[in-house]
Amino acid sequence: MPSYRIYILDSDTGHRAPGEWLDAADDDEATRLAHELAGKARCEVWLKTKLVAIVARGDQQS
Repeated sequence: MPSYRIYILDSDTGHRAPGEWLDAADDDEATRLAHELAGKARCEVWLKTKLVAIVARGDQQS
């Protein structure tokens, strides 16, 4: 199972907070879990050097 890195972005400055590790089966699951972890904050989901997703405030997951 791949390990992804989730970085929550500061809403005022846009700077990244220290990342959190997240194990997920694939990019879709990692993005879904990032929505749950970040709440309404904006965050980036990375797999090694690949930017998988940017989860923006107000995004909806179905």
